[in-house]
Amino acid sequence: MLTSVHAFATDPTRGVFVLVLIGLVAGGALVLYAWRAPGRSGGHFRPASRETFLLCNSVLLTISVLTIMLGTLYPLVVEALGAGKLSVGTPYFNAVFVPLAVPVILLMGLGMMARWQGEAWRELQRRARPAVWAAGVVAVVCTLTVSGMTAVLGVGLAFWVLASVVTVAGERLRSRQWSASFAGMCVAHIGLAVTVCGIAVSSQYSVELHRRMAVGEQLEMAGYRFALVSLADRTGPNYSALVARFQVDRAERHVATLVSERRHYTQRDTILTEAGIDAGLWRDLYVSLGDALGDGGYSVRLYYKPLVRWIWLGAVLMALGGLLTLWRRFPAAVRT
Repeated sequence: MLTSVHAFATDPTRGVFVLVLIGLVAGGALVLYAWRAPGRSGGHFRPASRETFLLCNSVLLTISVLTIMLGTLYPLVVEALGAGKLSVGTPYFNAVFVPLAVPVILLMGLGMMARWQGEAWRELQRRARPAVWAAGVVAVVCTLTVSGMTAVLGVGLAFWVLASVVTVAGERLRSRQWSASFAGMCVAHIGLAVTVCGIAVSSQYSVELHRRMAVGEQLEMAGYRFALVSLADRTGPNYSALVARFQVDRAERHVATLVSERRHYTQRDTILTEAGIDAGLWRDLYVSLGDALGDGGYSVRLYYKPLVRWIWLGAVLMALGGLLTLWRRFPAAVRT
């Protein structure tokens, strides 16, 4: 079986579902383009125009998709040709995707501030100067106060997008040219900034600890104290489980009680772990009970994930922004 971050692709059922989903998304987009393209007339635009930045970002995003597809499919092709097995993981995707994502975000901010059909570069520079200064100041402050270039880069890019949104929103408010579609664009870009910040901070400061624990023992991680309080057997509808209860404290204050289960499904003779999760806006804590190691000890994995919820919060904001841009196209009955 292929050892890869995308090993789920070897599951025929899930593979068919993914192919159908890709076909619907890509096919629907192509059908929509073919339907509306004949009614669109071309035009000329300057280099410093929104069209230029959209075009550049489209090219970069297409390259990003191809690099991800290469990392996903290349091991399968090599294995199909009988040339051995390859493992494609985080180092490859970080090495090829991050250098492409950075210019995409930079161009995105400029694209928001640029005008349709274009303007002089000097005018665009004047409008973008406050956003550049704001993002630069935040990046410098982060560099001086926190460690880790990944977090500094991600937070700086996030504030660059936020500053660009504030710039264009201020101009629209002063000219009283506000609309639902423009509000949707702002919300979607704010969502992107939130997601970028969540990815950067979570990637930089996440902590994982894998240790042996027995009842009554404690472990310290990221300022939290995890104590294995009890172990108990439980019988479910189609499984038997070993239930581990953990108490989490910080600075002598109780934070949460996490429950992780090691389930044995008798019908298929499989063992699965149900992790205990304490979710929050600023961080998530995970506890996962593993195999028995003898003498009353068990393998335990502890995870600390800061701002990981921001990734999904940003996705929700982006989806909300997309709906707002379509608001005026909804029938009146739907809007009311």
